[in-house]
Amino acid sequence: MYREAYVKIDIDAFKYNIKNIIEKSKKKIIAIIKADAYGCGAKYLFNAAVEAGASMFGVSSLEEAIKLREDGCNSDILILGHTGSENLDLIKQYDFILTSVSKDWVNEFSKFDGNGIKVHIKVDTGMNRIGLKTLEEVNESIKLLNDSNYKVDGIYTHFACADEDFNKKTKSQYEMFKNIVEKSNYDFKWIHCSNSDASLSIEDNLCNSVRIGLSLYGVNAYYKDLKPVVSLLCKIVNIKTLHEGETVSYGATYVCNENDIIATVPLGYADGLRRNYSGRRVFIEGASGQIVGRVCMDQTMIKLDKIMPLKTEVEIFGTHIPLEEVAEDLDTVAHEILTSLSDRLTRIYIEEGKYLTDMNPRLKKGEINQN
Repeated sequence: MYREAYVKIDIDAFKYNIKNIIEKSKKKIIAIIKADAYGCGAKYLFNAAVEAGASMFGVSSLEEAIKLREDGCNSDILILGHTGSENLDLIKQYDFILTSVSKDWVNEFSKFDGNGIKVHIKVDTGMNRIGLKTLEEVNESIKLLNDSNYKVDGIYTHFACADEDFNKKTKSQYEMFKNIVEKSNYDFKWIHCSNSDASLSIEDNLCNSVRIGLSLYGVNAYYKDLKPVVSLLCKIVNIKTLHEGETVSYGATYVCNENDIIATVPLGYADGLRRNYSGRRVFIEGASGQIVGRVCMDQTMIKLDKIMPLKTEVEIFGTHIPLEEVAEDLDTVAHEILTSLSDRLTRIYIEEGKYLTDMNPRLKKGEINQN
């Protein structure tokens, strides 16, 4: 590793979370590893997911699906977003499962021989993003697709407010979906509506599978028996004592009131550490530090309570500072924080407490040796 800023990914915790969710939900797991497994490296996690019991993977696009297949994934892969009919040969070649994003999509694809390509019917129950709106559209689409030699293999919807408890909106969406599934009178192999939060908070006797994304990494609004998987870490590369009246970083926004101990770490907003991290706590050697001054593109300054050795590790979030806490402080969601971690950061994979491998997306060979 060439830079003292990195993302650590705990494979054991990742597997634990999948096994835990399977046991809790009593359903098959569709592991959502879109956006390169939320920035954690799908290539390095799909095998662990299979070992832990994941039955299928979900990605956002044909591009992501091809990358996952070419990285060696032999499991079923569901493309959650739009795919064009001009790519039918590729879809057949790689054996992907498609999502019917609209009635227009179904009409277009039904012009071609499906050659046994599997499709999951997406039902729009109130997210108003993609999907079929009515029972009539669902039944017509099933017939058109089957008549054109596609295999309608599943049906699903997506909740808009699952992270806000089983509220009126979520209940309404669930009942609408249940009504469509039951009245379609079709034998779907896969029925799924619950994402991470809903899967562990909603009593559901309709579905046989759940889609798990963020909870793979230990985050769930209701269920806390999960382990944190991802840590954003860096090391101190400079340390100094500043006197009263001296300022720190651009704009001189932080003014020292006394003799402040200020450490510099090689991590900045080009790595995904947003500028509004300023003022947040960090974890260092059993104690807390505070980010002071404006976060720079490549470097950030931290106020310490005492002088610490160079190369002391600093946790921005991870096992001591929950990702959920950071998301709440920054008025965002944990998904955004994870997927914002840039490809400048080496990903280090740990299993059974030992270094397994690492990956830096910017290096030509992808993998590098740990120093």
